[in-house]
Amino acid sequence: MRKIIVLVLLLVSTVLFSKDWTILVYMASDNGLYEYALEDIEEMENSNFGSKVNLIVQIDGAEWADDSDAYRYKIGYHPEEGIQSRKIASLGEINSGSYQTLRSFVDWGFDKYSSDHKALVVWSHGDGWAKGDISEKWVGSDSESNSAISMSRHEMQKALKNTQVDILIYDACTLQSVENLEELVGYSDYIIGSEETVSAKGFPYTEMLDYWVTEDNMDSLAVNISKIYVEAYRPGNSHNPGYSLRKTTCSTVKMSEWPSFSNDLTAFFVKWSGSTELFRDTRDNIYEFNHLDLDVDIMELLTELRSRNPNSELAEDCTTLLESLHRTFIGYDSSAFGYRVGTATIWFPDRRSSFVNMWDVYNDLYFSNKGYSYFLNRYLTPDDTPPLDFELERVNTINETLYLSWQDIPDPDTLNYTVYLEFADGTNQYVEDIYSNTAEIDVLQSGFVMVSATDRSGNVTKSESHEFTFKEGNSKVYFAPNPLKVSDGGRLIIYSPEHQATTGLVEIYDIAGKLIASKRVELNGDGAESKFPIEELLPRKISSGIYWCRVKIASKIYTTKFSVEN
Repeated sequence: MRKIIVLVLLLVSTVLFSKDWTILVYMASDNGLYEYALEDIEEMENSNFGSKVNLIVQIDGAEWADDSDAYRYKIGYHPEEGIQSRKIASLGEINSGSYQTLRSFVDWGFDKYSSDHKALVVWSHGDGWAKGDISEKWVGSDSESNSAISMSRHEMQKALKNTQVDILIYDACTLQSVENLEELVGYSDYIIGSEETVSAKGFPYTEMLDYWVTEDNMDSLAVNISKIYVEAYRPGNSHNPGYSLRKTTCSTVKMSEWPSFSNDLTAFFVKWSGSTELFRDTRDNIYEFNHLDLDVDIMELLTELRSRNPNSELAEDCTTLLESLHRTFIGYDSSAFGYRVGTATIWFPDRRSSFVNMWDVYNDLYFSNKGYSYFLNRYLTPDDTPPLDFELERVNTINETLYLSWQDIPDPDTLNYTVYLEFADGTNQYVEDIYSNTAEIDVLQSGFVMVSATDRSGNVTKSESHEFTFKEGNSKVYFAPNPLKVSDGGRLIIYSPEHQATTGLVEIYDIAGKLIASKRVELNGDGAESKFPIEELLPRKISSGIYWCRVKIASKIYTTKFSVEN
């Protein structure tokens, strides 16, 4: 009976004391914003958000402050002057410019303070793309360690590796960009931020938290947070009492819609990459964001393209894409702009020098690799930059096949590779139109091989020449590649010149000697290799590990070992 009473009390207490929200605020303020971080904590304390919210702040002190250590606070309602909330942890000196520090806070906070919903605010300096620093996209700068959380190295993903939040808010400059949003698909249901610089005062936390606890609909909550931010900076309001005009933007992205919009957007640019001249007038007459004026608002770009361009097909495509945009950006607003802005920026340099100087970093971002870089490269003609130097990584002959692989070259264009072969008898051969970094070529003698890479503008880079040696019949049975991935394909090669056309029995065993697959195959009888796709030989679901292959041809038995990596 006593156990039943205890269990009932535990269940009742869980219901009574469960929280609707845990909101974590990560203040990477070991920089010039530290005093504003303290003011924002006091703003949070001025909201009487009640008992249904866990509001937890981690603040990193500036190296120049009287106290440069980092602390965690559980924020409560304290309208009196000064920070009065309970300090729940003293962390000493930390590097808040490290994604590992952010991940530690996120994992700890959401584990310790369970709730129905999760929100994360990342508070700091931010660089959406080109705020004078062309080496990185980042957020959360730490002056003492001279570090920041890198977007191009996917460190926000790493920070959120163990959790998915309902709402992510960037209280930092210029982070609401197409490129940044692409990085966090699957990590947050809604992302709220500004494509413009954010005032040092940041988000209006008192108004935002007061509203937060009154709204049960998630879409409405996320949309109105961005509206509350913009309203606070309109002339005469809480964060702009002096009636000055302050350029402000904020948007709310529903991330479940993002993959569809992102795919539509890249398909649009790829489609029109052969007619980039249609974009030039629009690009020259729309608002430019950030320090180097290289970013534009994606909604304004599409809207102006539609209205300025006589091409009816392009206008129709813009209309379709804008419909997709409005399903994705469910809330957006701006103040003091004479332009149709407020959603998110996209990198659109108008000078080739900017593209060349910054593309190698831009290429690390996921969005770059979906085809948009190819559009920019066509737009910023002429392209007189050859592909990067590269080296052959594998030159290997097995029986009658020359196996080649070379470094994968990052390039805005799709590169076309050509293999040039010069044989010992003085003859030569070209193998053209290769669009991967591997090749398998039938050879019957030794020689030299070289690979060239050509971009779509005709720029060429050649590898060094390498010698290869032909050895007839140097392997009877083997897999290529080895190790192999079933999803990527591969082949079993059987070389049996001593046999006329006949059949063979292929058996696959695991490392313990258990037969897992068996298949009878038809062999070539002209002394040539017989090649069989692995998907015809191996089970559809095969675990990573080491396996044995046994091939029986007439009275001969050949074996080989191979490994699978999934």
